[in-house]
Amino acid sequence: MSSLLIRRYIMPIMVIAALLGLAYVTLFPSKTDSIKKSRRELISFEQHVHQSTLPAEQAWAKFKQQTVTYRQKKDYKALYKAANQTYDQINHVGTTLAAIPIPKLHNTHAREAAWKALEDTRARYTMLAAAAQVWVKMAKTHRITSDELTAIKGVEKQAAKYQRMIPGDFALAHHALASRHPAHSKH
Repeated sequence: MSSLLIRRYIMPIMVIAALLGLAYVTLFPSKTDSIKKSRRELISFEQHVHQSTLPAEQAWAKFKQQTVTYRQKKDYKALYKAANQTYDQINHVGTTLAAIPIPKLHNTHAREAAWKALEDTRARYTMLAAAAQVWVKMAKTHRITSDELTAIKGVEKQAAKYQRMIPGDFALAHHALASRHPAHSKH
């Protein structure tokens, strides 16, 4: 009688309990799984942002070399063309960066730091695009003034400041995901 009791009542209860346990684990992944997923998403996001900026970095470096040559030759037509191309490439990168979504990370501090990294990256290229626009204006008018060159240097310094902040922003995001007890809400 006891084996009949086990088969009839206890086994179905055990099967239901096992199915409920499986459903719970599937529907509600552990904190560890969530943190690991967030870390992978953050790494992917950081790589995506970095890869997206490479064309602008290359364009700006090339343009800086071209400005020296074109200014020495007083070739304003070539300077105008190079400045326009550089602006277009940097502006395209800015558009690309604007389309990158912030990943849904495990905690608020990590999300905020990732968002700040993206915003600082966008700010850098906004500054470089503005500098390229000043070069376009100067080349178009065939006048390179010291005031505008000073303005460009100031914009480049600001762009460099943003560039120095970006690694720290990403480091904060990584740190927020590495802590043992990540915060889920803003303090």
